[in-house]
Amino acid sequence: MDENISAKFNAIQGILKGIESTVVLLSGGVDSSLVLKIAREVLGESVLAVTVDSPFIPRQEIEQAKIMAQVIGVHHLIVSFDPLQDPELATNPVERCYVCKKRIFSFARGIAAQKGLAWVVDGTNDQDSRLPRPGLRAAEELAIRSPLREAGLQKDEVRALAQELGLPNWNKPSNSCLATRFPVRELLTRGKLSLIEQGERFLQELGLSCFRLRYHGQYYGQHHGQNQTQNNDQHHSQLARIHASGHDWKIILDNGLGPKIIHGLRELGFETVTLDLEEYCP
Repeated sequence: MDENISAKFNAIQGILKGIESTVVLLSGGVDSSLVLKIAREVLGESVLAVTVDSPFIPRQEIEQAKIMAQVIGVHHLIVSFDPLQDPELATNPVERCYVCKKRIFSFARGIAAQKGLAWVVDGTNDQDSRLPRPGLRAAEELAIRSPLREAGLQKDEVRALAQELGLPNWNKPSNSCLATRFPVRELLTRGKLSLIEQGERFLQELGLSCFRLRYHGQYYGQHHGQNQTQNNDQHHSQLARIHASGHDWKIILDNGLGPKIIHGLRELGFETVTLDLEEYCP
């Protein structure tokens, strides 16, 4: 193991030893899986994995979380949370991530208290803390610990350490809440979230792995060429914007996937399909 990563690994172990017992918020991604793996080794049975199941989370992520909890050998609790029942979250405000995370963290703290566990930890790494993520503020306000971030572990180091510890998802592409695919103040519904989830699964089946499918509600006049001024002369059209990495751009272009992608996304319910010229860099 790299000397620098080894030192950070020891730091994470020390942080978790000091915690003594904890809920680990498990998303199914490599970051939270790594925290859970180390917590299990350090704290034994004093660890509970908790996965939040909501319309914002792709089904495959929930399944991945189940698999990782089984692989690591830890008790796993899946709890339901429906942010769409909260009008403040359903309208997708600027502070949606902060409000949503605060609800989830509060929920997790309640579970920890009920189970007699001292802390709640998540998989935030040090690189995440340098990005504009409102959820980090919610974590700080509710005293949610982030051992990877506290130890200074970067994303590439997370993957290297996860591979070293034998986690099967060490190279799993990063994912995020489905609500991030929508413009601020675009009303969020189960139908729209499901449409994005189905669209991304379709693109993954074509070989894409590092991308986001963005949703944009656009309005077009019913009669081409006319300047529409009245709301009842317009209809809603769902536009898909594929925001792809350079690697996925190459897959699309080299394999001539454009027509297949357009056809597939239109079959799902999108009326217009575009490919963003700006490269997606997670």
